[in-house]
Amino acid sequence: MKIAIVTVTKKAENVAKRITEDLTCDLYFHNQNENTKQVIHNIFSKYDAIICIMACGIAVRSISEVLKSKKTDPAVIVIDEAGTNVISLISGHIGGGNELTKKIAKILNANPVITTASDVSKHFSIDMFAKNNNCAIENENYLTQISADIVNEKNVALYSDFPVEPKLLKRVNTISELSSYNSCVILSPYYYNVNVPLVYVRPKCLFVGVGCKKGVSFDEIFSFLKKCFNENNLSLYCIDSIATIDIKQNEIGIIRLAKSLNVDLKIIPKTDIKKIENQFEKSSFVSENIGVASVCEPCAYISSGMGEILVSKQKSNGITIAIAINWNFEENIYE
Repeated sequence: MKIAIVTVTKKAENVAKRITEDLTCDLYFHNQNENTKQVIHNIFSKYDAIICIMACGIAVRSISEVLKSKKTDPAVIVIDEAGTNVISLISGHIGGGNELTKKIAKILNANPVITTASDVSKHFSIDMFAKNNNCAIENENYLTQISADIVNEKNVALYSDFPVEPKLLKRVNTISELSSYNSCVILSPYYYNVNVPLVYVRPKCLFVGVGCKKGVSFDEIFSFLKKCFNENNLSLYCIDSIATIDIKQNEIGIIRLAKSLNVDLKIIPKTDIKKIENQFEKSSFVSENIGVASVCEPCAYISSGMGEILVSKQKSNGITIAIAINWNFEENIYE
């Protein structure tokens, strides 16, 4: 985590120096004649967390014009110049502000001030669970409503394709049971028809193997990928990586596909594929031209850590796609 500390008084500088004995931070010392708002504006997008050692009002006015989204804003923490109180101001969950607040309070032997309802009441936090478990959140329009339902201890259910037991959520075994609840959280790579407000938590559990003829465009590959996911009722949010054979590692369309999805591109050596190619559908054309009888299925399978082929080879205009899943989900329980 890249952290900045902004101070306006000599006493605040002393507090900052105590923090830097345990945490690596960039220091922005300036006096009250300088424009605090401008200093913070200049660094706001450059750090994961900004510690403001000043009055809370100054910090609030300084950040008000640059706030965009809790998904992208850095954590902002406010500390009084005596180092007595450490306040998690924004981005407490996703931005890591609450955890950093606790850490700083321990360093300073100060009082951590955390006001997010789920932390105060020790309730399940959807966004914190997603962050801790490398999951994406889909259907965010209902996130605030369902989070409020959880804090207010309304009937919120969880349906999961993975073995998790979150606190204060009733886990149900069938989708049909969800209709009797106020709202629900679904942990799954699949879409479901549910008639109550829901949020999807998407684990990075899908591994896409791709093969293609030389020069196939990104648009063609991406369009076919979306078609494969739609036909199988799967979410693109669950893609962990794109995988292809080493011979295709320089294909621009495949490279752009991974970049557009913001996932890793895994290159699978032909020698590794050769060892397991007999497990998958073979193509004499592919064997003659590449030296192995199959590409997309073994690439998906190997990249998933020898998981399960969920969608077998799909073909369209010189493109092949297969989707594997790894069902191993070790829950990092959020306390």
